[in-house]
Amino acid sequence: MEMLLYQSTQFRDVKKILDRAHGFAGLLTAGGIEASRLDVPFVCDQKVLSRYDDACADIRRILTMQLGLELPKGFSIPLEAEDLAVFFSQQCGLQQMQDYLTQKRERTQADIQTWLRDRPWDTHPVTAEQAAAIGPVDAVLVPVGGVYTVDAAGAKAVCDALHPRCVVPMHYHHVPYGLTEVDSVESFLELWPAEEVHHLQGAAFELTEQTTGVMVPSF
Repeated sequence: MEMLLYQSTQFRDVKKILDRAHGFAGLLTAGGIEASRLDVPFVCDQKVLSRYDDACADIRRILTMQLGLELPKGFSIPLEAEDLAVFFSQQCGLQQMQDYLTQKRERTQADIQTWLRDRPWDTHPVTAEQAAAIGPVDAVLVPVGGVYTVDAAGAKAVCDALHPRCVVPMHYHHVPYGLTEVDSVESFLELWPAEEVHHLQGAAFELTEQTTGVMVPSF
């Protein structure tokens, strides 16, 4: 087990666990380890009770209901270690939770505005002039899962503008890989005629003049 550091949170019964590079590795709580990013069943003789991705997904579901905000498709509520500590501390009282939700609502509203402003695939789609300047395209590797990047609809719009012979989707949730809030590849594939989608037998293929359609690697 690598050397770990412990850092206090606003709650006395929860401590942040940091790895050697000071990256977040989990929470030490009264009952065990929560939101662990370490691929081990025990950390410092404490049982791992939840994994990071699962804990974040559960907390985001709760926040989505409690904040009462309309979240844009593809937007994921940002979470920091202190957000996780609020939900895993046994010392967080009702008033403290209400104050947290009020502050989190304001921060999330600001995050949504920033997120909408910085989405170039929505606000600045590929123009006909840009597509003409790029010229013929053999293949496009395009993210399709949303969250931090383009979603299925945005990816399809890029492909429709560039008219590539071959499309390879990437950045999507594929069990057990990827963030749980990232969409699967299926949402993107549903936007294409079935005969143009090719599920490969492996993770690689040779690009030839006959290669056309959407190529979906298997892992």
